[in-house]
Amino acid sequence: MSLFSDIRTGLAENLSTIDGLRTYDFIPDELTPPVALVTPRGMQFDKTYGRAADDVTFEVSIVVRRTSVRSGQDELDDYCDSSGSLSVK
Repeated sequence: MSLFSDIRTGLAENLSTIDGLRTYDFIPDELTPPVALVTPRGMQFDKTYGRAADDVTFEVSIVVRRTSVRSGQDELDDYCDSSGSLSVK
C-alpha cells in the first residue's frame, strides 16, 4: 500500500465512527445509504524546491436516501453540521 491509499483508508475509518454511516475508500458498485465515499480530488506535486512538499486533497461525498426532497436534505444537513453526533467535520 502507498501512503496515498493509507490516508484514504484512514479517513474512511475515522468516518466509520459515525453511528450508522457506511464508509468506503473507493467507489463501490452498489451503495446502501447513508454512505460516505472518500475519493482523491486533486494533487499538486513538487510545490517547493527540491520536491519537499506535495499537496493532496480528498473529497468526502455523503449519499443519503431520498424518500422526499425535504427528508433527504434534512438528513444530509445533519452530516454537514459543524458539530453533533453525525457531523463529518
